[in-house]
Amino acid sequence: MKRLLFTWTIILFTAVLAGQNTNYTINKIGGKDYYEYKVEPGEGFYSLSRKFGIDENEIKRINPNAKDGLKAGDILYIPAEYKIKATGAGPSNQTELQTNQQPVQPTQAISFIEHRVKRKETLFGISQHYGVSQDDIKRCNPDLDKKGLKNGMKLQIPYIVTVADESKNKKTHKSTPDSPTNEERSHQVKAKETLFSISRLYNVSVEDIVKQNPGCDQVLYIGQTLRIPTATTASKTQQPPSGGAPERKTAVADQPYTSEQTNSNTAIVPTRRPIRIAFLLPMMLDGKRDLSIDRFVDFYCGALVAVQENKNKGISFEIYAYDTEKSTEKVNEILTKPELKTMNLIIGPAYSNQVQPVAKFAKQHQINTIIPFSSKIPAAALNQYIYQFNPSVNVEVEFVADLFDNKYKRANILFADLPDVTTEDTFTQELKKELTARRRPYSTIGLPEPESTDLDLFLEKGRQNIILFNSTGFNDVSPYLTELERLSPEFNILLFEQYSWQAREHKKNNAIWISPFDPEPDRTLMIPFETTFNKLFERRNNTINPRYDILGYDLTGYFIDIIDNYGTDFPSAITFYRKKGIQSNYKFVKLSGDSGYMNQQLYLSER
Repeated sequence: MKRLLFTWTIILFTAVLAGQNTNYTINKIGGKDYYEYKVEPGEGFYSLSRKFGIDENEIKRINPNAKDGLKAGDILYIPAEYKIKATGAGPSNQTELQTNQQPVQPTQAISFIEHRVKRKETLFGISQHYGVSQDDIKRCNPDLDKKGLKNGMKLQIPYIVTVADESKNKKTHKSTPDSPTNEERSHQVKAKETLFSISRLYNVSVEDIVKQNPGCDQVLYIGQTLRIPTATTASKTQQPPSGGAPERKTAVADQPYTSEQTNSNTAIVPTRRPIRIAFLLPMMLDGKRDLSIDRFVDFYCGALVAVQENKNKGISFEIYAYDTEKSTEKVNEILTKPELKTMNLIIGPAYSNQVQPVAKFAKQHQINTIIPFSSKIPAAALNQYIYQFNPSVNVEVEFVADLFDNKYKRANILFADLPDVTTEDTFTQELKKELTARRRPYSTIGLPEPESTDLDLFLEKGRQNIILFNSTGFNDVSPYLTELERLSPEFNILLFEQYSWQAREHKKNNAIWISPFDPEPDRTLMIPFETTFNKLFERRNNTINPRYDILGYDLTGYFIDIIDNYGTDFPSAITFYRKKGIQSNYKFVKLSGDSGYMNQQLYLSER
């Protein structure tokens, strides 16, 4: 198995517990001592509050990364004011923690940010950047003393975040210059401050500060006055209808951080957990390449542009890419990888014969999976975790039948059946059935060999003549196109083409075609995409119709946006959520009660 191009890993807070009985490791963070405690199976906030003699809410305030729930192995920090006293021995190994004073009302929470060391960085410089002492960094990264500071090393940077005391009456709280509150409306930037440190100071998100001060994420200077949003003016994430996912939290105390998207002036606070995405694509890394593989590499590169852009917005990712080659055997091998079970999103595979095992895996492990290329997916594979980008033949048939009933209701519809076709078109067969059911008149022509074709016998003057061939293969149809071109001055002829024919050199006939791709791509979005693409990759896009790099960008960016706003349980949002892409937009519809979702957005193009 090969991991491709990029793997961005933003690791959530982890720690090592020295003992699991009465011997707890003590960490000094921000000048204050804390016990480390590893959560045991079955423990919850209530049992821990009884075990430690500490209020449940205090545990949550001090450990914001755990406030959504506990699981075995989680690390919690307990203030060292609570003195440990063993009350007995034996198999139960129970301890009683007592205090020699009343518990202090909590005003602080511990969080960590991850910093990846860059070339020429020093421990002093890192400590200055985050406002944390070198000793605190060393205590939380014991490998520093053994290995020293090295390029690429990941450091866990501890910091204390002030947490509002909900039990106090806000009217009696007085703010001071050293203790900012939500009542303050402005802040004057000081030396060495960043947007990240300012957001920590006021316990608001960087995003809300930028909204109040447009452009401050690009330029931040000493003496600059920033408007700080209050609790009532801070932005809230758009909510889905009733039954949707809860609001995404953006409090600084909840979020890890990566230094890869910061410069000397600004910093960005990522979302709380990394989005884990697996790409299952045929990269043919064994050397057996063919030209068709380039489009999948283009797709992957475009997807990584979407990932990078969202990293710059503060979203953290873990990206995995697997070479599926062209066989189901290779896909089945990949599906045994243990990390796949932990993905938030799977994109792929490419070929229809590979879809069913992936769909079964997605259903078993409840992982939302995008099928970006194939429209011929077995019915058994269309479970509630499958999202099919390409509309099915039935969707296309209904779309075209509606066109013939409305836009082209006066046209003469001619189905031209060719002899001995190599790739028979299911679409035209189903369209005939639909038009018959709608009582829409049409004619079927059994065409002879190209050199003896008398198409003019079936064409009507004074009406538009729409011709549909019974083959998806351009080579089957091309011998007849010259005859259509010859007759065009005398008759109004409109050729119904396959979208795949757009890459061929045959632009002399008037034609229409349908596809899930907008015939007028958004150029304002195209320019920044291509700028980022060229910075990241030393390769040219190899596809034209459609642009597979843009397909990867649009599709990946769309689902990242949904996950960022609504979490991984987003079916309640997928049917109404809209986000404009460069080349494609989406209208996902659930096909039946237990089925998956299919994109039904189609466009008509004309030449």
